[in-house]
Amino acid sequence: MKRVLLPSILLLIFGSAPHAAATALARCIAAPYQSAATSDQRRLVKEVTALRAALRDFPALLAVLDSRRPALCLSESLIEARAYYEPETNRIVLASGMGAGLTLAMLVHELHHLYQFDGGFCPSDSLAMKDFARGVFAMEADANAVSLMVAWHLRSGGESRMWSALETWPMTADIAARFVRSMTATGDVPAAAAAAFDQWYASDIRREKYYVAACSDYLERSDRAHALPSYRPLPADFLSRLCLLPDGRTYPCIEAEGALER
Repeated sequence: MKRVLLPSILLLIFGSAPHAAATALARCIAAPYQSAATSDQRRLVKEVTALRAALRDFPALLAVLDSRRPALCLSESLIEARAYYEPETNRIVLASGMGAGLTLAMLVHELHHLYQFDGGFCPSDSLAMKDFARGVFAMEADANAVSLMVAWHLRSGGESRMWSALETWPMTADIAARFVRSMTATGDVPAAAAAAFDQWYASDIRREKYYVAACSDYLERSDRAHALPSYRPLPADFLSRLCLLPDGRTYPCIEAEGALER
C-alpha cells in the first residue's frame, strides 16, 4: 500500500517516507545546527537562526527542538507535501525551493508536531480506524492554529514574512482569514486559535486528503502487525489535553460536527 504524503504533516505518526533513505546527508544538518559544508547545509543553518529568533517568546517550542534534536533536511522529492516530521529517523524534512516565509512556517508547524509527539498526544493504533483519523485531524488543526498564532505574533512585531506565506498558501489561506476575523472581533488569541482550529475542518478537500492518508497508514501498519480489528474510541479528554498554545495558555478546541463524513 502506497503512503500518501500530505502538505505538512507528522508523517502519520509512525512511518517512514518512501524516499527517506535517499535523502543525502549533504542535504541535512544535525543538532546543534552549526556545522555547514554545503550550500544546502548553510541554508538550513540560516533557517534555524530565523526559527530561533521567531520563537524567542515561545520557549516551549525551542525546548523541544533542543531536547529532541531532530535532523533537518531539504528534499526535492516532495511534490504536494511541503514538510513532514519522521519519528522513525527523528528528522524534519522540508521541500526545497520554498521562500523564507513558508519555510519558517513549515518549521514551526513540524516543530509543533514534534512537541505533540514528545507529549504523547499521537493517537494509538489500538484505536478504531475512524477514531485514529479523528486524532490526526485534531493534531493537524492544532498545528495550524499554533503556526498562525506564532505568525500573528511575529507580524505584530514587524516581521510579516511567515504570516504573508500562510495567508496566501492555498492550504492555509482560509484558516488565516478566519484567524484574522476572530482577532479583529475579539482581540483574544485563544479565541482566534479556536476559530482557526474549527476552520481546518471546513475544507472537504483537506479532510478527504488527511482521511485517506491516515487510514492508508493505519491499515498498512495493521497488515504488517497482523493485528486484529480494534474498536477503542478516542479518549474523551484528547482535545482538552491537546490544545495548548506555546505560551502556556489553553484554547477551547472543538471537533467539527460530522468531521468524518465524506
